[in-house]
Amino acid sequence: MEQAFRQREEELPVGLMKWAENVTQQLRQQETAERLVRTRLGGDFILDEPEIIPAIWGQGERVLWAEGEGIMITGHQGVGKTIVAQQVVLHRIGLRAGDSCGSR
Repeated sequence: MEQAFRQREEELPVGLMKWAENVTQQLRQQETAERLVRTRLGGDFILDEPEIIPAIWGQGERVLWAEGEGIMITGHQGVGKTIVAQQVVLHRIGLRAGDSCGSR
């Protein structure tokens, strides 16, 4: 198999081989650059905490739901989890104005 590949490789024009090598090298450089852009230091997500936490639900130091985080509403049957969830969703999509439990 290798021998057949090398034979085909020798049949290709020199200019085409150089072009293929250049393209391969550029792609490798691009992949390396993209990897470096995505790479972050291990403590960045902890140490780069903003001074004021951007809140979806809450204000200042009292934040129940921060931007970029998930939320889980739990409780016993009949305590109003669905109502709270409905109010939060209505505020988030803009169908209800004003503060509801400190949400904005």
